[in-house]
Amino acid sequence: MPSPFLAYVMYGLVIALLPLVYSLSSPLLGSLSDHWGRKPVILCCLVMILLSFLSYGFAFYFSNLLLLVVARIFAGIGCASECIAQAAVMDIVEPKMKPQAVSLIAMAMTMGLLLGPLIASIWTDQSSIYIFGCIVASVLLAIVLLCKVSVHSTIAQPSQAPAWSFLWNHMAIKRWLLVFLLFEMGWSLYFQTIPLTLSIHWQQGHASVGLIGSCIGGMLILFLFTATRVGLRVTSSQQLIRLGLLLGIASFLANILTPNLLLFALYAVPTVLSVALIYPCIIAMLSNLSERHHGFIMGVAGTLLSFSFALSGLLSSLMTYFYHGLPFIVAGLCWVGALLMMRKC
Repeated sequence: MPSPFLAYVMYGLVIALLPLVYSLSSPLLGSLSDHWGRKPVILCCLVMILLSFLSYGFAFYFSNLLLLVVARIFAGIGCASECIAQAAVMDIVEPKMKPQAVSLIAMAMTMGLLLGPLIASIWTDQSSIYIFGCIVASVLLAIVLLCKVSVHSTIAQPSQAPAWSFLWNHMAIKRWLLVFLLFEMGWSLYFQTIPLTLSIHWQQGHASVGLIGSCIGGMLILFLFTATRVGLRVTSSQQLIRLGLLLGIASFLANILTPNLLLFALYAVPTVLSVALIYPCIIAMLSNLSERHHGFIMGVAGTLLSFSFALSGLLSSLMTYFYHGLPFIVAGLCWVGALLMMRKC
């Protein structure tokens, strides 16, 4: 039996493996989709996810760590399908409709993240977890077959310039990617600090923490479906991003100064609304600038998102140890930086 310390280290490495592989593979697979077309690469990613679920099942059944590592690697590669699917939608949508399309994609992803653990909790006992694994693998296989039969590949029109050279020489995209990174750092710090603050500062139990987390997910789904669509009828994408950043900065500050738990929970509403306004509009901006490198730029954005959540997961706990409001301060500063950077975009 390994020592408890080694067990914790191995757990952390296995957990970190998926976002690490995802970060490395997303730009590469996105660039390949620019040259080969979206459908073949998405199919390969879906097959990778199917293999990862099968590997998970065998790893748990045989208690095999190596198979678990392989499963995480397959899953990290397969998750790149998210960015490629996003690029495929951007290929066929008119520029003015892109923020709404991105908001629907983000809404679908959020629904999966919210409903997946809820459904999986039904099969938490050892005797039925293998049945659940078979069901998930069967559903994913059906999705692969459906994609193969019914989804048409967008026409790949590769640019003459290499993807990394295009990005290096395109100052506007680099600035928008920096805005996106600062935005994601602020949002991920907030999102990953909420459970810590509720349990440590407000002395709330697991049930309350889970309830508030579910409410945040539900609000995000609602606002992604409605806020961008309504906002674009009134103003432009850039103005929506600025409005969202200002609203978020104010809510971060309010989280620090709030005197009671009810207000702390209510301040999640403007924060989530700001995210629903900002994310689709920034992705749409990047798409409009990326010309024939949609897949690559969406992959780079996915890498920045993954990096933000990985880094903020570490920083949020360290900051909370010193002062419960420090993560909200840093999150607000990140969004102030994004707001200032937009003046150069």
